[in-house]
Amino acid sequence: MAPLLAKDWIVFEIDTDRMKNGKAVGERLTGGKSKGYPWLVILDSEGQELANSDGPDGNIGCPVKPEEAAHFFDMLTRTRQRLSDDELAVLRSQHEAFAAPILESMNRRGAAPRRPEGEEAFATVRIDLPGAASVQRQGRLLGSAERSVTLLGSGG
Repeated sequence: MAPLLAKDWIVFEIDTDRMKNGKAVGERLTGGKSKGYPWLVILDSEGQELANSDGPDGNIGCPVKPEEAAHFFDMLTRTRQRLSDDELAVLRSQHEAFAAPILESMNRRGAAPRRPEGEEAFATVRIDLPGAASVQRQGRLLGSAERSVTLLGSGG
């Protein structure tokens, strides 16, 4: 999924507990409200929110249930700039393959989904948001942080 997402978005995870200024940036993005983890927001190049993961039933978190996935793909569809319909269909297919074993496990155990380990990437990213402190992260970025706000930057 990462190469296709990279066509339109910069994915950046903010650990609100462990990153310097992470809490301040998280509060700026959520309006100081607890949203659950992970919480996703897509910002434009000026730091203005274009979409977030607050669905009809609250935060979709790691979107594995069909209604959560529908909201997530609505976020992507509304904010994409270069991603084609065919590429979006590929993302949907990859997501379904990702979500299927999690849903199966949930159905067997009746448990809430666990966010699985994502593909590793190495990066240095700095986020400067109007009216909030800056955060910088360097090193391996994993899809398993317990306290995070995920930024999908769009535009620019």
